[in-house]
Amino acid sequence: MAFKKGNIPWNTGKKCPEETKEKIIKAIKEGRYGMTRKKHSEETKKLMSKRAIGRKQTLETKNKISKSSIGKIFTDEHRKNLSLAGKGRKKQKNVSKKLSNQKHTLREKLMKKFME
Repeated sequence: MAFKKGNIPWNTGKKCPEETKEKIIKAIKEGRYGMTRKKHSEETKKLMSKRAIGRKQTLETKNKISKSSIGKIFTDEHRKNLSLAGKGRKKQKNVSKKLSNQKHTLREKLMKKFME
């Protein structure tokens, strides 16, 4: 069941019995509680990676990500690390052409806006 905004969970304000707490703690220590203290195998990681390829993010998600990163201030060291991480990556074909076209269209839109 998915979480719905505004709904109050059924267990809000209820105390968990000590016996139940002990059972949960014991299960965690024994490694029987989800992925606690476990790691995915390399095979599983590859399968998850393959499934993620081609997955499209919605425009709403992209906008949320964009809004969250606006105004972030990076240290000089972090900027240097980002720069080093990107060096040596091969660009896809026609990427530079697309980027230059986007720059020109943005520039034209801004010029029209300021000329009005």
